[in-house]
Amino acid sequence: MNILVVNINNDRMTRELMVDLSLQTHPYEVTLINNDTNVDLCRIWNEFYSSTTDDLLCFLNNDVKVPPNFVSDTVAVFDKEPEVGCVVHRIGNPCEYGDELVYRIPTKKFCQGFDFTLRRDAYTLIPDDLRVFGGDDYLFSNLYLKGWKAAVVLSSPIVHYNARSRKWYKYNRKDEMETYLKYGYEPLPHGAGNVC
Repeated sequence: MNILVVNINNDRMTRELMVDLSLQTHPYEVTLINNDTNVDLCRIWNEFYSSTTDDLLCFLNNDVKVPPNFVSDTVAVFDKEPEVGCVVHRIGNPCEYGDELVYRIPTKKFCQGFDFTLRRDAYTLIPDDLRVFGGDDYLFSNLYLKGWKAAVVLSSPIVHYNARSRKWYKYNRKDEMETYLKYGYEPLPHGAGNVC
């Protein structure tokens, strides 16, 4: 497994922590990208997709906490369900993770942008006019259009410290959603809690 960390914070302590992480000995290859300026999230997602050849692409916000079985549960769902193109996790207490895999494949369409893992074939490049808030909707809409399903893992809950970086967002969120809607997709409910 490879880990790509994109650092868009010029804080010295953050940079030192990231360099320390990349130097540690562990079973993962950690690649660190330092951006001197704040880059739109959708550009980072597209760059991640374009810069790797891995079959599974995991997208995690910097305000989530995951349990020890996060990766194993995610991969297990993909192994068991060839029609699933995306795996997300329910929000809960990571200390309450289970020993056995438990997941659902909802029939209702939804979107979850702070934690999702896609099969490479399920990714669609996000248009440049979507910066942050419309990108996840765009990816999930195209996921369903391509015939893929999304699964929600219940046995490896995550914590989401919601909207921690929103105060630095300099664009209008409503305008971005209007841009997303111009592509002709239906609005999707956000969060796995809306379907499970």
